[in-house]
Amino acid sequence: MRRHFFSSARGIILTFNLTDSHQDTLSQLEGFLKEIEGEIGTCPPQVLVGVSFKQGDAPSPSYLNEIFRWIAAHDSLPYFAADLTNPTEFTQIVEQIFTVLLSRL
Repeated sequence: MRRHFFSSARGIILTFNLTDSHQDTLSQLEGFLKEIEGEIGTCPPQVLVGVSFKQGDAPSPSYLNEIFRWIAAHDSLPYFAADLTNPTEFTQIVEQIFTVLLSRL
């Protein structure tokens, strides 16, 4: 079912829970990338977005280190942090995300 969403993708926005204490949502992205590459033979340009869902939540220092290691292992893809509790900031971040992603196409 998911392949219908990405079979003709020209760019990908990867999202994960920025405050996930178990770091599951970040590590699960690897499987999605492999699935996409297996299905369409390549992986289109990507951006990574860490999302926080509660006001004042921040990732732990060890999780930040893991995030930066993940980014480095994936050709230093562009990274954004988005706070869903702040609509104005979130809108600005979304605009930046699309600007960067479109520039990579």
